[in-house]
Amino acid sequence: MKTVIYHGKEFEVNDWVNFIATDCDGEVWEFEDKPYSSRGYWLNREQCGKCKRIGSLNIDNWESSLEEI
Repeated sequence: MKTVIYHGKEFEVNDWVNFIATDCDGEVWEFEDKPYSSRGYWLNREQCGKCKRIGSLNIDNWESSLEEI
């Protein structure tokens, strides 16, 4: 596990995590591989990498929430 600061909030993420993003509904997700956005959500490409919901945030622009860590 490792600790990251994302949009001013501290999150514990898995060691395999390379990206973190927030959906339009405020759910925060960790991703192994770079996700893509579709209809308000960040999605993993089929059969590519791991992902897991890790919390929630209230942010203004979900479309620019993707960060590489």
